[in-house]
Amino acid sequence: MAAISGEAKAALVERWESSCGTLAIEVQRVNGGRGRHYFTVDLLRGRRIYDSRIARTEDDARSRIDHAVRWAKVHGTSTYHRSFRAASAPASRASAGASYSSRPRKTWAVSLALFLIERTGSEDGRWSGKLDAEEQRALFGRFLGRGEICIDGERKCLLHRAQMLFAPGSRVTASLRWDAL
Repeated sequence: MAAISGEAKAALVERWESSCGTLAIEVQRVNGGRGRHYFTVDLLRGRRIYDSRIARTEDDARSRIDHAVRWAKVHGTSTYHRSFRAASAPASRASAGASYSSRPRKTWAVSLALFLIERTGSEDGRWSGKLDAEEQRALFGRFLGRGEICIDGERKCLLHRAQMLFAPGSRVTASLRWDAL
């Protein structure tokens, strides 16, 4: 938890846990002097805090929580669910039992098939080229990095090749089947 000075008291008001069980987000409400309060948003791996932020308002705390959950959804494989919520928690923008999870795997495969039909004219076609981060997230739900992406409709797989520093040629950094996205 972030440093709390003097007689300030902190209470856990919200906790999010990942489906893998090792990642968590804890929100604590800290009551400062003169009726003021603020929130600390702690990101945990195991039981150790690896990032902690102070939010002065409920909106700041909620946006930090939403950002952490969205980031984990895009860059990781696990989903988050709210395991605890107190009445004094920051106002939620989502429904009370909301779960943040990625789209169903079938929808990623459908979007890749539609992309191939648009670019090659066939669902079984093969396309390779560069896509920026926004396009990658919209197309298959994650950012693989800079480099060339090869989408093969016949084998239903996705390859990412990146240029290696101080090495000739490129190296395959990701090889994913559509049903594993």
